[in-house]
Amino acid sequence: MFRNWWLLALKGLVLLLMGAFILFNAELALDAIIFYLGLLALVGGIAEITLAILNRDKPQWTGYLLEGLLDVGIGILLLTKPVVAELLPILLGIWIVASGVMLLIRAFRSRSAGQASWTQWLFLSVLLIAIGLWVVYDPRGTLVSFTLLMGIALLAFGLLVLLIALRLRGTQQAIRKAAEKLER
Repeated sequence: MFRNWWLLALKGLVLLLMGAFILFNAELALDAIIFYLGLLALVGGIAEITLAILNRDKPQWTGYLLEGLLDVGIGILLLTKPVVAELLPILLGIWIVASGVMLLIRAFRSRSAGQASWTQWLFLSVLLIAIGLWVVYDPRGTLVSFTLLMGIALLAFGLLVLLIALRLRGTQQAIRKAAEKLER
């Protein structure tokens, strides 16, 4: 690991460049984000549908199935209709609210089944519904904020990785010097 510190430094530089690119090319970055979200929704939806089918003997299986079908539909829409970009915040908000409602149903079903984790589902569902409603309320602000936050996060992560790589390099040099002293 110490010998290959430069690979970590390279990753840090790539992250820094990606962060700067996103901050200065928000529209192009947004297209990439839309593609990624479409792919994420499609794959996640297929996983949810599979989970529902494999657990159809459980009372929550319909919630998984509905959420999976919704996710697949949104994924296909985002991947096939790039003009949806203008509707992305509203669709994303509706998707988040719908997922929150599905989790809310799951929370109450878990409660009636006597599961202790129902409060966690309840908290997460209320949080998702609130976030989704906010996104629908302010779609333009959501897009701008999301893109800027992505760029800032990548810059910060890139800087952190680069600093870790440089620290590893310093450690490697210190080990080399200590080994040379022991050989003498």
